[in-house]
Amino acid sequence: MPNDIFNHPKIFPSNEDGIRRAVNIVNNGGVVILPADTVYGFFCSAVRREAVERVYQSKQREKRKPFVIYTNKDKVSEVVELNEIAQHLINELWPKALSLILHKKAIIADWFTQNNPTVA
Repeated sequence: MPNDIFNHPKIFPSNEDGIRRAVNIVNNGGVVILPADTVYGFFCSAVRREAVERVYQSKQREKRKPFVIYTNKDKVSEVVELNEIAQHLINELWPKALSLILHKKAIIADWFTQNNPTVA
């Protein structure tokens, strides 16, 4: 299967300009590969279905396996319902590696979570 992510890859420097360019790609429905906590991961906008579909195709990932949302401390409350325990963990541990499974907000579509009410 042809893979458009790998047909014309671009490598950007790990500086402010490179980050700005990667953000621009994601905001325009593209996909970037970045270092995550322990591996390199595919990143795209969780609200752009065509971008998410592109990642599923590129990774040949089964649809029954929903993706994780990476966000920052200031924006996490926009995508998930925070309870007291989650808020405490975020305040104490971020920016260290922390994965939480929480109820998603309406901005995260059911197609993204494969109709699950929660997201990691």
